[in-house]
Amino acid sequence: MKPSRIIIIDPFKREVRESIADNYSDFSKIIGNIYCLGPNIGEDSLLVDDEGLFNEDHEFFHVKGYPQSLAGYGVVSGVDYEGETVDAKSTVKDVLSKISWVDKVRGQRAAAETLSRGPQITEFNSMEELAKAMKWDE
Repeated sequence: MKPSRIIIIDPFKREVRESIADNYSDFSKIIGNIYCLGPNIGEDSLLVDDEGLFNEDHEFFHVKGYPQSLAGYGVVSGVDYEGETVDAKSTVKDVLSKISWVDKVRGQRAAAETLSRGPQITEFNSMEELAKAMKWDE
């Protein structure tokens, strides 16, 4: 990975800022050791803490069109056609227009509800159905 421009979503300070990631370990330093792909932000990917809902000390944010709040930091990065990390195309202003901050108590309540339901599996018959459900065209 070459150094890439990323955008950090910081729900603790309730701010969104640009940074540079020199390597993949930079993501772990920001998010934590285990991260997963969240909803897209425009053409960019959002990485979040996969265990964030289990951590009581997290703050939360919500991405428009995504069904649940996300816990902890988020990192927005670009991805090329080979899956390599590249500069994020989104700006801080773009990201701010797609997220909202979630009150900690409300976020914890939603996290507990999500965890109590367990995993949910949805079957799609086509990529068009998946794209519609994920709201990729927004």
